[in-house]
Amino acid sequence: MKTIFNFFLGIVLLSISTNSVIAQEKNNVTFSIKEAPSSVDITTYVTAMEKADFSCFRFLNNERVITFDTGVKISLMSAMQVKLSSVKLTTNCYAKEEDITPANDPTFQLGPNGYILMVAKAKPNKTKE
Repeated sequence: MKTIFNFFLGIVLLSISTNSVIAQEKNNVTFSIKEAPSSVDITTYVTAMEKADFSCFRFLNNERVITFDTGVKISLMSAMQVKLSSVKLTTNCYAKEEDITPANDPTFQLGPNGYILMVAKAKPNKTKE
C-alpha cells in the first residue's frame, strides 16, 4: 500500500513540475514591472504584455522602459538579453537608442479588449506668419 501511495505521489509531483516548466516556456517573461501606482491592477498589464510583441521596440544592448498613460512603467529586456535567455524573438529588428528622444518616445495604454495601444506624439503644426 505504501508503494502505491509513493507511486501516485511521484506522478502528482511530476505533473506539477511539468506544468510549471510548460508555463515558464509559454510565458517567456522578457519584461518586468518597474513602477505602478497602487490603484492599478498589475495583472491586466502582465496579461497584455504576454500577448504583445515588443520585439522591434527593444534596444539591442540595453533595457528600455515603456510608460503607460496610467503611470505604469515596464522594462523590456534588451534584444541581446532575450537572445541569451533562449527566448525566440519573432523578428531581428530592434530600436536604435539614438533615435528615441523624449519628444518622439510613445506612451502606451490598455485598450478595452486588453491589448496594448501605442499613443504616438503628434508634431505641432507650424503656422506661417
